[in-house]
Amino acid sequence: MGLKLTDQLILLLFLITLQYHLRLCLCNNSSSFGCREDERKALLEFKDGLKDPAGRLSSWVGKDCCIWRGVECHNQTGHLISLDLGNTKQSFVDGFFNLINTWALHGEIRPSLLGLKHLRYLNLSGNDFEGTPIPTHLGSLKSLAYLDLSGARFSGPIPHQLGNLSNLLSLDLSCYWSNSSSYLVESHWLANLSSLRVLHLNNVNLSRTPDLLESLNKVPSILELRLSGCSLHVPPSLGYVNLTNLLVLDLSGGTVTVGSTIPLWLFQLSRLKYLSLSDNNFQGLIPGSFENLTSLKVLDLSNNSFYGQFPKFQISELRKLLLSKNYLNGSIPENLGQSFPGIIELDLAENQFSGVLTQVHFANLTKIESLDISSNTLELDVLSTWVPPLGLTTINLANCQMGPRFPAWLQKLENVYSVHLSDTSISDALPHWFWNFSLNIGIINLSNNEIKGKLPPSLEHLMYLESINIRNNFFEGTLPQLFPSTLQFLVLSKNSFSGSLPPDIGEAIPNLVGLSLSSNNLTGSLPKSLCHLKRLVRFKLAYNHFTGEIPDCWGQSIISQWLFMDLSYNELSGSIPTSVCSLPLTALYLSNNNFSGLLPLSLGNCSQLLILDLGQNKFSGVIPAWFPERLPLLKVLRLRSNMLIGDIPPHLGYHVALQIIDFADNHLSGAIPHSLGNLNAMKVAPLNLDFSVISGTFALYLGQLEVIIKGREDEYRNLPLLVFIDLSINELSGEIPEELARLSYLQSLNLSGNNLTGKIPDKISNLVWLESLDLSKNNLSGAIPQVLVNLTFLSHMNLSYNKLSGRIPSGGQFDALPDPSIYVGNDALCGFPLDVKCETDHESKKEFPSKVENGSERETTWFYFSIVFGFIFGFWSVCGALLLNKKWRFAYFRLVDHTYDKIYVYVAIHIARMKRSHFGSG
Repeated sequence: MGLKLTDQLILLLFLITLQYHLRLCLCNNSSSFGCREDERKALLEFKDGLKDPAGRLSSWVGKDCCIWRGVECHNQTGHLISLDLGNTKQSFVDGFFNLINTWALHGEIRPSLLGLKHLRYLNLSGNDFEGTPIPTHLGSLKSLAYLDLSGARFSGPIPHQLGNLSNLLSLDLSCYWSNSSSYLVESHWLANLSSLRVLHLNNVNLSRTPDLLESLNKVPSILELRLSGCSLHVPPSLGYVNLTNLLVLDLSGGTVTVGSTIPLWLFQLSRLKYLSLSDNNFQGLIPGSFENLTSLKVLDLSNNSFYGQFPKFQISELRKLLLSKNYLNGSIPENLGQSFPGIIELDLAENQFSGVLTQVHFANLTKIESLDISSNTLELDVLSTWVPPLGLTTINLANCQMGPRFPAWLQKLENVYSVHLSDTSISDALPHWFWNFSLNIGIINLSNNEIKGKLPPSLEHLMYLESINIRNNFFEGTLPQLFPSTLQFLVLSKNSFSGSLPPDIGEAIPNLVGLSLSSNNLTGSLPKSLCHLKRLVRFKLAYNHFTGEIPDCWGQSIISQWLFMDLSYNELSGSIPTSVCSLPLTALYLSNNNFSGLLPLSLGNCSQLLILDLGQNKFSGVIPAWFPERLPLLKVLRLRSNMLIGDIPPHLGYHVALQIIDFADNHLSGAIPHSLGNLNAMKVAPLNLDFSVISGTFALYLGQLEVIIKGREDEYRNLPLLVFIDLSINELSGEIPEELARLSYLQSLNLSGNNLTGKIPDKISNLVWLESLDLSKNNLSGAIPQVLVNLTFLSHMNLSYNKLSGRIPSGGQFDALPDPSIYVGNDALCGFPLDVKCETDHESKKEFPSKVENGSERETTWFYFSIVFGFIFGFWSVCGALLLNKKWRFAYFRLVDHTYDKIYVYVAIHIARMKRSHFGSG
């Protein structure tokens, strides 16, 4: 039988609600006695303390408060017993990172509520009390049986006075946001809630209460306990386990301390039906003791560090088994249907399972509805006549080897809703039956294969279709002219589609959230109907052949979410229309087109922009000085390869967020502003810069950027890790400002191809994270500062074609840069790696031969010692930590590049010294 959560949980919630409302339903929230005056006054005083921007309490007028919105009275006594002011409207984050909910109540919860002495139900969830503490006087509402303050933005300590609510059956103090500042200092008062059935403390900081579970162990009445994301210490033992009535236990979301194993007392909760330990760092083998939980219906162990083979326990009642994102390996057993005969959902994604799956593995899985075995090393090898479990509605086989033929068995799943077959090595033509085999289809993902074919002229008959992703295949032909209005995501990029966009695409697909048609052969102009898309978040038409101007109709759009717009690499022309910045744009890519004219003042209205890429166009005029004030969130400003003139505005240096500046290949003149040394975002570690703001389940997508660093052009997708300035190929003059050395996290500085004079500042050695330095093709003079050898991450440098003189520094990173071309064009330079001896070389070699030889021998010894020691220390301090902590891996990819450079330096120094020795003796 189907399972929504558990039958017992549904019954529990039904009984709790029924207890408060059953006797009210006949009177439709009114009382035969009418509203009591003292309680009406208490409500009005409570209302006076609130701010109600949406007018939700506008009905709170007149004498009979029992008919007011959210108010319920007892049908016999007339006493107010229920106040339901919960807000179900979701919050969102605006471009300035402010939490916005126009339906939320604000203000204070006044003590006048204590006048409601018979109040049994109080729901203030989803409102916004702006970080104020939970009022202690709520603990005096002695009749309360149901209290819900979840997601109401309280902060500070949870008051122990709530322990006075001895009649409480359900308490929910959860926070919606994981970085909540609500916390629990002491937990002994929870033991006073002897009638408590349901307790939710999700995302409340419980790290200060190590005895919480011991306190709850004294409340055997608890049936449901949710402690997700709480930083809770879970004791290995509870002594005598008193929570034997527990049906639901949620310890997910980083609740458990790092490196833990599953505590044995969990296996004594014999009545447990729902157990979630996901998103922690549990380690070791999955215990067979789960078999003791014979009533278990849902087991979620996903996103941990479990290893070993597929667990061998058998639980006949189990309906959902979620093991994704672990390190499980080996083969998947063939007896799944015998071990879990009632299984409905099986998720084994993102593990290390390997081997071949045949139809035997799916035998007896007659009730399964959802199967996810994606991102393993599995091969699906079934007979062409195989009949899959016909109840499947969701199937995800991404990254499984199942090609080259398109799976014919899919046609038999007539009720399937979601199909994920990406990266499955299919190199076949899409069969003619595909767009008709299931009229219930809602999600299609065939991306990253070699599937050939065309889309039908109409997909309108697929009434439940929400998402199509056939990215990176060999599809061709024109786009369908008719789509179902339910479609939200249309991803057809990296194919060979041709023709133009349907002229009424905006009206035909009004619910479109993501539109990605990049890297095709589409032509024609952009239809004005695009302006009618009201929910658009991601809009990518790059790498096509669109012509004409961007339609100037965006002012009529009512898009309220963040918007990513990429129209780069087309043949669009004209100016940027004024109405574009009526959209809540966060990323605007218009590079590699034919746009012209001045940079419009209207760009200043894009106040939520994080990325602005206008490179490789024909913009002229000066760089506006209003960027810091009008675009305060801007992190990436790319204006390279245009026809801009004039000075770099000094005011730009006071921008608080910029971490990527690319003005290369223009006609900029004047001096480099000293104020650029004030760019605060370049003084902070890039990992601390918040590029990805998460609101609910929606994460802001920022895309990629083509960047010239280290002398080559690469496409960077991890923009939060980039910090660089490129002012090359302009007409800048004057000296290099020493203030640039304040930008301690700068990774690349390119000032080449200008008319800069003076010396290379010694303080550039303060740029300890610098990887690339290009000062070539200027008029710099003087010696190369010896302190530059201390730039330990420097792997690319070009000082050619200047007027530098003296000995080239030796040691450190300079020994790892043996290419003489990086110094060419400086006639007065000498020393390695140039074939020009310095005047003092010959005398030095005669005077100190033994010293050089002894030093070389010692350096060789220390070189090999450092390799051995570095390997041992580096493995356990870095690699070992990465094995234990998944979150650190997101920063790892940047570290790989740096580590490679360091190893390269050690080897190159040794080789360079041998070359120098040879050069000196020749």
